[in-house]
Formats: sequence, C-alpha cells, structure tokens
Amino acid sequence: MPYDNFLLNFEADMTTETYKVGAPTLATYIMKQWCRRNWWVMALPPAICLVLAATVDVKFVLIALMMVFVVLPPIMITVYFYHALAPEARMTILPHHAEILPDGIRLVYEPLAEDIPARPDDMITWQRIKEVKVTSEHIAYRLTPGKYCIMLIPRSAFKTPEAYNGWIIAQNCHIKISR
Repeated sequence: MPYDNFLLNFEADMTTETYKVGAPTLATYIMKQWCRRNWWVMALPPAICLVLAATVDVKFVLIALMMVFVVLPPIMITVYFYHALAPEARMTILPHHAEILPDGIRLVYEPLAEDIPARPDDMITWQRIKEVKVTSEHIAYRLTPGKYCIMLIPRSAFKTPEAYNGWIIAQNCHIKISR
C-alpha cells in the first residue's frame, strides 16, 4: 500500500509546461527511425553499382551517383509526407501540455490565436503506447497504429529535473521503457 500512495502523489501533479516541438525535430526523429529500419534500401543499390563499376564498367559510378542524388531524395520526401505530416503529428507540433492520468496521457491543446479555439483534448491510453524511448533531449512515445506514429515530449517541458524524474517514474508504473 505505501507504493500506491507514492504513485498517487506522483500522479497528482504530473503535468508538463505548455510546449510544442518543431516540425523539423519530429521529421528528423521519424527519418532517423526509418533509416535505421530501411538502411539497406538506400545502401544496397548504390553498392551494387559500385561493385559493377569496379568489375564491369566505370560508367556504373555515374549510375550510383544518380541513385544517391536523384532517386533517394524523393524516397525521403515520401517518407516525410507520409509519416511526419500524418494527423497524429499534431500531438507533437501543436502547443499543448500533457498530463499523466491513471488511464493514460491526456494532451490539452492551447488556442492557436485569440479567434481560433483550442482543438479538443487527446487521450492516449496506456495500451496505445507501444514503446517509450528516453533520450537526453526528449521522451519519444511510439503509438499504435503504425511504426512511425510518434509523440515527443521535450525535456524542456518540465519545470524541474524532479518533475521530469517524477514523470518517468509515473510512466514506468504503467508501461515498459527502453533506452
């Protein structure tokens, strides 16, 4: 029972400051994840061309360069448009604050302007969180559905290091964390 009281005290005031993460930061994070999973898509065709250039004809070096500078950028742009511009990106790039509740994490959005009302709150249940990765810059939540549905909370969203540590402890009571 003392542990339950400890958890209730932590969750009673588990709210971040109002924050937003820039779209380039989210896109960079998603692009790094995509590149880690699909490195072979970018490396294998140019590598094959370089091997062919060494064994068959030097002209394959030009084909390898065309792949790197002409073929790969549109692939990266497609990844950006498909994942970083998904509707779920609002959970990171719109100004809001997050709260840990017993059911999950609630995102409370701020109005964008005086004449534009705030969008309705989002509730991310604990079951919807596939993975949590804590880095020196932010906490990254990978959500269902999809591999690249990401919500980032920057470390700067917490008033103090104690608030940040309290958030980590409270989330760890509900989900498994990976570093």
